[in-house]
Amino acid sequence: MDEVLQEVKQEHKLHHVETVDKGQPVIDPDVHLRTFDKQGLLSSIEAGVPLKHVDTVDKSQPVIEPDVHVQPNNHKELLQEVRAAAAHAALVCEVHAVSDAAGAGDGDEDVEASPIVAQLKHVETADKGQPALDPNAHVGKWDKEGFLQEVAAPHSLRHVEPSQVHDASRPAIPADAHVGENPAKAVLEAIAHGEVPQLRHVEAPQ
Repeated sequence: MDEVLQEVKQEHKLHHVETVDKGQPVIDPDVHLRTFDKQGLLSSIEAGVPLKHVDTVDKSQPVIEPDVHVQPNNHKELLQEVRAAAAHAALVCEVHAVSDAAGAGDGDEDVEASPIVAQLKHVETADKGQPALDPNAHVGKWDKEGFLQEVAAPHSLRHVEPSQVHDASRPAIPADAHVGENPAKAVLEAIAHGEVPQLRHVEAPQ
């Protein structure tokens, strides 16, 4: 180590090297730079520029066909009709309750005579709530108790010789591969004890 330090402190003869400085930007010979008249530009902006009159076509309005007719919204009348029907239904229910309490009958005549019931139509519905099953599909019964008994019952297992077992879990290492000892541990121990490993002199390329 001392020899290396002494060699570093010694005077070395350096070679003269010619360099090519490429730090400047590359500018084409036919490029010419002109002076920017900033004050003149600001003066022309402040003076103003006369603008030409332009006729525009306003297309912001919605396109409505001539045969389209807008009808008034009858939302208010519909709400009033719904409220009237609800009040009538509440009145019918109250009459039925009073009739049942007085024993005057079941009130079917009042229900049939109600204008709300008279406006209803009979509708045939197609119930598609059931799952769609294939006609050829058959669902069998699972014998859970028999399955558990079969699991708990003893089974006869076949004996396998160790020679018949092919263990492929070990890593595949070539036959000519040799693992050597890593010298890093010895080097670290030597440095810890104050010993400096012997360094080899290396010539720098010219």
